[in-house]
Parts: sequence; C-alpha cells; structure tokens
Amino acid sequence: MHISNLLNDSPDSLTVSNSSSLPTSPQTTHSELDFSDELPIAPTPSYHTRKRPLEEDLTQFAESVARKLRMKPLVEKEFKKFAKLSPERQIIWLAGHVLGASEAIHSVPTDNGQYQISTTLGNHLECYVFAAIVSLTVSYYIKKNELVNQVVEYLTKHPSWGLTPEVKNDKAKMDVIYSRVHARLTNCQYEIKNLIKDSIGEVDEEGDLLGAQDILKLSKAIINLGNRICDLKLSIQFAARVAVLHSIYVEKVEQDPQTKDYWKTVDQQLEDIRTKKKTPEAISQLFTKVLKCDHNKFGIETVDANPFKDEE
Repeated sequence: MHISNLLNDSPDSLTVSNSSSLPTSPQTTHSELDFSDELPIAPTPSYHTRKRPLEEDLTQFAESVARKLRMKPLVEKEFKKFAKLSPERQIIWLAGHVLGASEAIHSVPTDNGQYQISTTLGNHLECYVFAAIVSLTVSYYIKKNELVNQVVEYLTKHPSWGLTPEVKNDKAKMDVIYSRVHARLTNCQYEIKNLIKDSIGEVDEEGDLLGAQDILKLSKAIINLGNRICDLKLSIQFAARVAVLHSIYVEKVEQDPQTKDYWKTVDQQLEDIRTKKKTPEAISQLFTKVLKCDHNKFGIETVDANPFKDEE
C-alpha cells in the first residue's frame, strides 16, 4: 500500500663490486701487456699527467651539470659559486637553503589559501550531520537546505569546537563549512538510498519476493552507517520513519526504475502528509500504519512479537 493511498484513509484505520684493477708489477708497464683476448678495460690514468687546477675542474663539471639540468643563467651562476666553496661551506650553504625552503613550504596556504576546518570541528560536523539526517523530526531532507542550516546552527552554538564568532563573520570560511556540511549530507543520503534499494529484493517469475530485508534489518543497517561517529539506538519510532522512506522508494521505483530525484519526492510526500494530517498525533498514526503495511509485505524475521519493546 502506498502512502498516497494511506493519506486518504481515516486516522485509525522504513650491490656491484669493482675489483677489476690492472696488474701493477714494477717490471711490467701497462703498454707491454696484451689484453687482445680480454674484455676492453679502461687504461689506468697516467700519474705523470699534469692535472688541471681543482677549481677549474669543478667549474667545468658544474657547467656540465647545469647544461644537463637546463638551468637558467642566474641559477647556473649561483651553482658555479657553490662548486668553488669548501666542503664545510657547502654543507652550511645546503643546510641554510633546505631550512629556508622548508619554511617557505609551510608558509604556503593549502588549497589555494582556502580555510581549513579543524579536526575537532570536523568530527563534530560529521557526527551532527548523521544525527540530523536520521532525526525523527526532519521536515525536508533537501528542500530549503533545512538540514544544512540546522547543522551549521548547531555548530555555531558551540564556538569551542571551532566555529567561533570570528569564523561566522568571515563569508569565505563559512562557505567552506557550508560546503562540507552539504557534501556530507549528500553522501549520507546516497548511502541510505542504496541501503533502501538493496533491501527491496526482486520479484521472481511466480511473483514471489526474493532477497528482501525486513524493516528491522534495514533500520539497523542505516544506524550502523553512523556507528563510528554517533551513538544511536533503534526505536520503533525510527523504524516507522524508515518504513516511510522505504514505502516512498518502492512507489518511486515503480514509476522510475532509476529513482531520480528520490529525496525530492520524499520531501514532497512529507509535505503532503503534514498538509493532510495536521496534528502530530494524526501523523504518528499514519507512520504506524505505514510500518504495519511494510511488515505485512516484507516481514520481520524475529520470534519476538515486539522487537522494539526494550527500546521504547
């Protein structure tokens, strides 16, 4: 039975080693040896060769490195100066530049200078987003940004968590917070919708419902989504709310298998309920009736006639 039908009922009726050194016998010179049958070995450098000044060698080597790295002229000039320094001075030079670079890196704002939400504030935000979306008093899940505003308002009431009056008066920072809240709510809605989708099972050729979950298992699965961030308990009122979401999904999938705009449909249905069932008592009676209809169609796999009795 769809909610739309129930609305019309009476009030009482969800390593390489290099050991190949050349023979160095005093009676034999390198030129007298015959290595024609050996693998080519680089000649030992002549100790009678006049070496170039060390500074010139280092400068040429620095130029070679600079070319390979395609250094710009100003950078190459500084690199050659570094090559002429004593080892001690080079160490000091390197240490100074490393420390300077480190300081520069840490001073660069992340995310293009965007405000970063503190861990404390982030944790509280995560928790309250979930608590808000499973609340029994949600009027709209997406319409009017009701849940987004509700979460931000709650965080504002606890400035010690990070959303201080200074942050609240900074539009750029508040935009970041609103964006995070909206993203988390959207993610929660996506997860809940998938759980509902997986719970309805399939109808076989004979018309029997296969693989369906009862409303008790579905309600527990939704609560488990927030187990790491919130401490929530199952209640018959929550199960009734889930039964309403479940019933709306079943009706929606019959009309649109892709169930696009499901949460918009939920908002509209809840609005219709409030319009037609004007009092909290009448709305509660309708939710209870939806829960009973869900029970009759999908069942509750339990031997307990009232699986919620310890939670009331």
